[in-house]
Amino acid sequence: MITDTDIKKLSTVFATKQDVADIRDDVNGLKEIVQGLVIAVDGLTKTTSDALIEYSAMGMQLSRHERWHRQTANVLDMHLEE
Repeated sequence: MITDTDIKKLSTVFATKQDVADIRDDVNGLKEIVQGLVIAVDGLTKTTSDALIEYSAMGMQLSRHERWHRQTANVLDMHLEE
């Protein structure tokens, strides 16, 4: 049969209700931290995406302006340096 010594040995190996409650609290804390990080990363991703779109639009506008300047220079028989 199981003796008191066996029970003491088993109690050192298995988690108690308090151990499980502590682990649950730790996991809940980690869950909140991860949710906060996901929200932060989502915000950064949106900002980066918006900046990329804006930079692309600016590049297109710059190319268009450069083309207009070159067309104007051609009409005026001016030579533009690179």
